[in-house]
Amino acid sequence: MENPFKKLVLVNPEVASAIYKPTTTEKKLGTLDQAIRDILNSSLPDDEKAKQYVTTLKTHKLLSSSKTRPVDAESEILDSIDPPQEKARAKELLRLIKPYLL
Repeated sequence: MENPFKKLVLVNPEVASAIYKPTTTEKKLGTLDQAIRDILNSSLPDDEKAKQYVTTLKTHKLLSSSKTRPVDAESEILDSIDPPQEKARAKELLRLIKPYLL
């Protein structure tokens, strides 16, 4: 049986940086954190900080621009039933199992 415990090892940061390469998303989040930290720690008035904060969030936006439409799983399942005579039975089965789905 395999040991379920993990061994953690402390390493020098220079060695760790040579082993671990951050992903593009992690790099982008790191620059976002630094930019926000710089804005919040600046001596600007609060309204100017708020404007810069929002601008920084917009420039570092990580979400895709494509809009996804909500999927109606029940109708999609019923549409996929073949032959059409079985749809009534499938609908009844869905009604029975729906309370147990997440």
